[in-house]
Amino acid sequence: MAHKDEIEITRDELQKEAEALALKVLGISARDAWDRLRRGELEGTLFASKMVRLRALLGENDNHDSPVPVAAE
Repeated sequence: MAHKDEIEITRDELQKEAEALALKVLGISARDAWDRLRRGELEGTLFASKMVRLRALLGENDNHDSPVPVAAE
């Protein structure tokens, strides 16, 4: 059960948010955006930070190659 200040979000809603953000910013799918981030592109950007957080919330942190860079805060 969610705490009174928490908002429950579904996995589908998170995926839709990631898709919309990637399309708006780069004109590509979330999967393609995560591939670009994994290669080190867009490092240090707000976009990278948001996409990394969405991916973490989706539970898709794949640490097998190299970590996805997070924007400096």
